[in-house]
Amino acid sequence: MTKRIVSTIVFAGLILGSVDAFASRARENVMGRGDGAGILTSSGSMSYDSIYNIFYNPAYINEFKNWAIVEKGPNGNGTAEGGFATSVANFNIGFFFNREDAFLLPTGTLGTGPTGIAAAATPLAGTNANLRPIDLVFGGDMGVKWGLGLTYARASEGALTAGQKENNLTVRVGVSVADFDPFINWRLAGTRENNAPGGGGGSPALSSKTKDATIGLRYHYGEWTPYAAYRFGKIEETGTTTANGDRAKDSVILVGVGRNVKLGEGARLIYSIAYTKIKYSDIKSGGTNTVLGNATRNIMPIDMALEGDVASWLTLRAGLGYRLMDKVSGLSSATLGAAVPGSNTDTTTARIGATVHANKFDFDWAAGTAGAGLDNYQTGFDAGTFTNASLSYKW
Repeated sequence: MTKRIVSTIVFAGLILGSVDAFASRARENVMGRGDGAGILTSSGSMSYDSIYNIFYNPAYINEFKNWAIVEKGPNGNGTAEGGFATSVANFNIGFFFNREDAFLLPTGTLGTGPTGIAAAATPLAGTNANLRPIDLVFGGDMGVKWGLGLTYARASEGALTAGQKENNLTVRVGVSVADFDPFINWRLAGTRENNAPGGGGGSPALSSKTKDATIGLRYHYGEWTPYAAYRFGKIEETGTTTANGDRAKDSVILVGVGRNVKLGEGARLIYSIAYTKIKYSDIKSGGTNTVLGNATRNIMPIDMALEGDVASWLTLRAGLGYRLMDKVSGLSSATLGAAVPGSNTDTTTARIGATVHANKFDFDWAAGTAGAGLDNYQTGFDAGTFTNASLSYKW
């Protein structure tokens, strides 16, 4: 009975229930990101403005300043993250904690991935349970808006002769001038060591290195936002046995355009279409000590989101993710594992969310179901209703 009463009250609020949402992971996960899952992993959006865009172009700290946010929900291995941005003298500075997807690479986009690269990708994709990145973003406006970003994470666990150590550092630089927003990201450090027993008196029995760089540009033209980016990554593993020799390179090309349309008082339609090409090359399996070859994935994602301020205290939103094209070519199915050349399986998603406004506070949430996340076809009032949730404050 209590559950039914609570459900009735919430639905009544939705029906009765204008402030434009300031953005959060909960909002982004509903609206999509416009990149085909090859450039941004899961932080920020290329097709519309979001506070998390500071994680690929730190110059946006000058647009999104004086805020604090705490989020619950899936973000890599973790379920909690948050941070703040504030003004200091003529500069803006932000700190963000536990963005566990900060060092993800697009290595998982071929399903299970080519045989042999999974072992090399996993240690360097931010999957260490003890990895807890910290972001620093610093920027200012001197006629040209500029920004500098640093993301660092270090983790160690286990005994000296059976433990693991991981070290990651990414530097970002961006500017915003005359409606052009170019940016560049470079991973300066990406190493992991595994000191397994028998590795030679504690010497690394397995080590791996990652290189990762991105360059991109967004342009603002009224309602329209054209964008383009290129990303390059490399994973290489070395060890004391021939089984420890996985290797892979990947490159991603993205071009797209987004549009933010005002439909009426407090109603917005945000949509984008893009083309993403992900190419894997120099793939080598340490287990067989053979070079497997190349693989390519071509994706045309379409993201559409509808957002409306139904009351001064409530914003509703829904997002649809659809792929006009998603094809893999190159290696045979025997070496691609689950990713068979040809059209990939249907990945269409439809998600629902809302923001409750109170003074300068925003409570964002994305609806799902317990144990099934955001994309189950059923949505109800249970432990998964607030699959993603955040509380933010602006001043």
